[in-house]
Amino acid sequence: MDKLLEQAAKALKIPVDVMEQAVNHYPELRQQFVIYKALTYVENTFDIIGLVATIVFVCAWFNGHDIDVDEKTNKKTRRLSIIIAAAAITIATIIHVVTVVATPDIQVIMEVINK
Repeated sequence: MDKLLEQAAKALKIPVDVMEQAVNHYPELRQQFVIYKALTYVENTFDIIGLVATIVFVCAWFNGHDIDVDEKTNKKTRRLSIIIAAAAITIATIIHVVTVVATPDIQVIMEVINK
């Protein structure tokens, strides 16, 4: 087991004692990682919803000058799409903050690995 830890630490370019601490805290790290991944997927979903709603808003804005489009319907579409986009972006931002607060160890590990 010690050789495995040494090889893993060498591969990750971190000290062996840091690797041993990570192994000792594995259950906590696993739980935080699951939370991190779940919240990231939810955040990405809201990002996509916000993007689609923004695209719908822009399309409705440019189609508003078209003669065939009912102005009342177009105005409702624009209003609804901008509300959905704003709500989705706000929720995605809140989820991102919750992710950082709920998974601090994973955030630190990701920062160390990405450097």
